Amino acid sequence: MTYLKLLTTFTLIFSSLGLADVGAEEVRFKMGWNYKNFPFAVKLYEVPPTSPLWSMASVKSLPKELILKEIPDNLLIAHKGRRNKFALVIHNTSNQVQYFFASPHSAEPAEHSIGFKYNCLCMNHSFKIQPNSYWYRTVELRVSNKYEAPPKSKPLEITHDIIGLDVAKGKLLQDTKLPESEK
Repeated sequence: MTYLKLLTTFTLIFSSLGLADVGAEEVRFKMGWNYKNFPFAVKLYEVPPTSPLWSMASVKSLPKELILKEIPDNLLIAHKGRRNKFALVIHNTSNQVQYFFASPHSAEPAEHSIGFKYNCLCMNHSFKIQPNSYWYRTVELRVSNKYEAPPKSKPLEITHDIIGLDVAKGKLLQDTKLPESEK
């Protein structure tokens, strides 16, 4: 089989599965946050495409080679058929350690909530931010080529509740393990 035929075959297979980067059509996602007992804001930042998923740290200043520029208004321009990586960043301006967790996200309008996978924060884990530090985590939004976006005038809104925890509860929940599934 020639290289061109092989490339065409793989492109057709990946396209039919919604995995190919054919055309890379842009779609908009508005990331929203409801805060409960948590005084700081979550912001989105661009990251290099090679950034490892789930990389996370609490640092005194953001590493310029890993955390690039802020994404205005938490409005992510994603591309169909791609793994769209970005960082969630929180700046703890207090003199105390902060713990938080994220409840499972919701999407609105719900009829447009199929066709993407958001590897985000809602994963049964509490997170810790050191005093006077930045916390970041690289996350990913995978969008199928078959994803049907809302009309251009309104992006899909994905919302998490960010819940602050006291130190004792935050420490307790940092290593929460779910029971293994029955076999």
